Amino acid sequence: MAAGNILEKAKFAFSDLSPWPFYFIKKEGEKMKNLIKINNHVLQIKEFNNQRVVTFKDIDLLHDRIEGTAKSNFYENKKHFIENEDYFIIPKSLKCEIPTLKVPNRGITVLTESGYLMLVKSLQDDLAWKVQRELVNNYFRIKNFVNVQKSINEIKVQLETQFNEMVQVKINEIESKCSNYYRPSSLEKSNISRYIKQRLGILKADEEYESVKQRVLLKLGANKWEDVPIETLKDSLNIIDESIRVVKLDRPQQYSM
Repeated sequence: MAAGNILEKAKFAFSDLSPWPFYFIKKEGEKMKNLIKINNHVLQIKEFNNQRVVTFKDIDLLHDRIEGTAKSNFYENKKHFIENEDYFIIPKSLKCEIPTLKVPNRGITVLTESGYLMLVKSLQDDLAWKVQRELVNNYFRIKNFVNVQKSINEIKVQLETQFNEMVQVKINEIESKCSNYYRPSSLEKSNISRYIKQRLGILKADEEYESVKQRVLLKLGANKWEDVPIETLKDSLNIIDESIRVVKLDRPQQYSM
């Protein structure tokens, strides 16, 4: 009975599962992709205005400084920083633009690569040089590389599309020229005429020959043999035969006495 009760409880537990736990597991997995290790500290990747940024708190953490150090140094030298170039002030209303950062109601200031490099000048010690190198090479510059690679891929796609279009235009031009030049030659025209004459049982062109010829050209929408592409002419033997048959039917009947 005890085993049966445990089984029933297990069934009830699993049947009550909703998709929410799996949703959160997925979200946590996505967060893990946005983490990078700098100076043995884990940094959450943050991007705003299509470039990577850091907060004052990030800088204090990575440089092993007391919280508030980076912020204090920034405001002491703020006159040297250019807004929207060295730093951004992100209001609460734009929190969706940077989902990996919690934006307070008062807004938050974030630094770009140039802003970080200016601020780190005030942190003159061996660790500052080490962290600066890691952060620039493994955090800021990697974003630039990704953007460059993305641009290269986009240009590559555009060039391939343009090249394919140019090739197709040339192919169409060549096909058009081939269609114009590859018409029945005089020999081929002579062979067609000979074939019609043989089927009609005549030695030279006469009224019946002209009737067959005009009927075939009318069917093919042409005025003369040279107007008909060779491939069309080759596939039109049934039209020629049918025209010959019709002309023969118009012959007067001869009765023997």
